[in-house]
Amino acid sequence: MSVFRRPGRRARTAAVLACSALAAGALLPAGSATAAPSPGTTLPQSGSFTVYGRGAGHGHGMSQYGAREAAGQGLSASSILSFYYPGTTRTVLPSSRIRVRLSGVPADTTVFASTPGLRLCKQAPLPLSGIKYYRLAPSGSGLALQRWRDGGRSWETVTGNLSSGTCFASDYWFVRVLRSDGSSTRYHGYVRAVRSGDGEITVDDVSLDNYAAAVAPREMPASWYQNAVHAQAIAARTYGRYAVEHSVGSPYDICDNTACQVYGGMAQFAADGTEQYTDDQAAVVGNENTVLTYGGHAILAQFGASNGGAIAPGGLPYLPAKLDPYDIPASGDPYLYWTRSATASQVASYYGLKQATALEIARRDGIGPWGGRVVTAYVDGVDRSGATVHRATTGDELGAALGVWTNYFGIG
Repeated sequence: MSVFRRPGRRARTAAVLACSALAAGALLPAGSATAAPSPGTTLPQSGSFTVYGRGAGHGHGMSQYGAREAAGQGLSASSILSFYYPGTTRTVLPSSRIRVRLSGVPADTTVFASTPGLRLCKQAPLPLSGIKYYRLAPSGSGLALQRWRDGGRSWETVTGNLSSGTCFASDYWFVRVLRSDGSSTRYHGYVRAVRSGDGEITVDDVSLDNYAAAVAPREMPASWYQNAVHAQAIAARTYGRYAVEHSVGSPYDICDNTACQVYGGMAQFAADGTEQYTDDQAAVVGNENTVLTYGGHAILAQFGASNGGAIAPGGLPYLPAKLDPYDIPASGDPYLYWTRSATASQVASYYGLKQATALEIARRDGIGPWGGRVVTAYVDGVDRSGATVHRATTGDELGAALGVWTNYFGIG
């Protein structure tokens, strides 16, 4: 799940180009996944060639720019979600929690002692006067609680023999965690230190609603139409719940970065203490504990900034391929149409070849302009031994080789 990118100055230009592409592109039937192969494109061995494309990322599920346009046209959050995840049911769960592995934090789980009522979970409050930080550090097979005094020069051990999973909590149900770059993040819930090999990982144990409120503004601007933001919050909560249901045996359910979906916590502070951003509690008002289900289970609610006007097949009943009437120029989507430059040498490097001489798009999925997304292709070239190769590849792999990270592209 990629982090959301706000539209920039190029949005207007991209939208104008997209109008031309929509007018010129062939719209094939939704089931036509056997578009004719394109002629092979000979690659220049010096200089670059042009790659043109639509959308950004995988294209599965909800387009965030599409949701923005749909909300602008008056669609409710429920209607937006029904379009992007057809056949699903809105389900209100009992209050539940999710465990988020935190990245960008020190090797030892370190928290600010300035939080009122800071304590180890289910224990008495810790002494805070004259203390700057507390941390949980590996000790034997468990953990040790250590403290750093104001003006201190080293860590002092307060107690050892603590079990893996020991957590920090406070009277205010939040904990402020030091980050490796000197900044800090305030997290709802409990922050646990979990042993992992010789070290440890830091995990935030948080309610699913507070999790969704912290993901929503990192994935979609809070200033967008309310119904789009609410749809995003439900999708984010559902994605998290899906992770909970599929994390058996793991000490955490989900990560906090673009490999999953971006979780920013309750509030972020710069190294000098300046507040940089907060979560968006308004995003979850009226949809508390709500997720999308299919067959009684939370769905894999994938989403991305843009699908380029055509939703990619997700391989699940609720993630079908179809045209998107909302991810259009009026949405302000800066990714509807774009061009990039690539070189033969970068293609050769990706595939481990000595030289890449030509590319051939063999099959597209038939959904949208240009015959849709690339499904299969071939790379011609010379391998390290000097032998000629005609290598089959996927659209996703070729997109990565070209540096565009999507399979909705063509080669100019």
